[in-house]
Amino acid sequence: LWKQLLSVPFFCLCVWMSTNLFFLNFYIGNVADQMFQQADGEQVNAHHYTTIFTTILPLGALAIPVYGWATDRLGLPIAVIMSTLFGIAFSVTCLIQDLSLQLLTFIFYSLFRTFVFATFFSLVAKEFGYSSFGVLSGLILFVAGAACLLQYPVREYGVPNENFDLINTTQLGVVAIVGIAFSIYITIHLRDSTPAAVKRKKVELEKKEKEKKKGGYGSMGDLKRQKKAVPSSKRKS
Repeated sequence: LWKQLLSVPFFCLCVWMSTNLFFLNFYIGNVADQMFQQADGEQVNAHHYTTIFTTILPLGALAIPVYGWATDRLGLPIAVIMSTLFGIAFSVTCLIQDLSLQLLTFIFYSLFRTFVFATFFSLVAKEFGYSSFGVLSGLILFVAGAACLLQYPVREYGVPNENFDLINTTQLGVVAIVGIAFSIYITIHLRDSTPAAVKRKKVELEKKEKEKKKGGYGSMGDLKRQKKAVPSSKRKS
C-alpha cells in the first residue's frame, strides 16, 4: 500500500482530482451569485437560470453511456482528454458575459462533472487494482475534499465586488494546464494498454482460429484413418 501511496500515478491523480473537484464545488456553491452577475443584477432572471441549472445538472448522467462507449473502444486516455475539453469549454463560457449562453455552461459543467468522477474511479481501478480500490480512492477524495476547504477564503478574497471574472480566468488557466498535463501523462503511461473492446475482439478471433484449426485437424485425421483402412481390406480379399 505504501508503495502505491508514494507512486507517481497516485500523486498525479491527487493533483488532477483536487483541482477539478475544487472548481466543480466552487461553481455549484456560487452559481446563484454568478447568474446574478450575468443577469446584470436582475434577480428574476438570475433565479430563473439558477433553477435551470439545477434541472440540467442531473442530466449529466445521460452521458455515461457515451463515456462507456469511448473508453471501451479507445481506452481511458480518451476519457481524460474529453474531461479536460469539457472543463476548458465550461471555463470559457463562464467568462462570456451573456446570460443565454450560460445554458451551454450548464451543459458543459454537467458533462465535465460526469466525466471527471467516472474517469477517476476507472483510473484508480485500472492503476491500482480492486484490492486497495476503496482505501486509495477514499484517500484521494479526502485530499481533494481538504483542498476544497480553500474555496471559502478564495470566495472571500478572490471575488472583489462580487465580480467572478478573476476567479473564472484563474479556473480556465488551472483546469487547462492541469488537464492537458495529466492527459499527456496518462496517454504515455497507458500507451501499452489495450482497450476492452479490442481485447474482446482479439479473444474472439483467437477462439475462432482455434476452432477452425481443431476442425481442420479432425478432418485430416479422418482422411488418414480412411487411407490406412483401405490396404487392410485389400489384403483380406
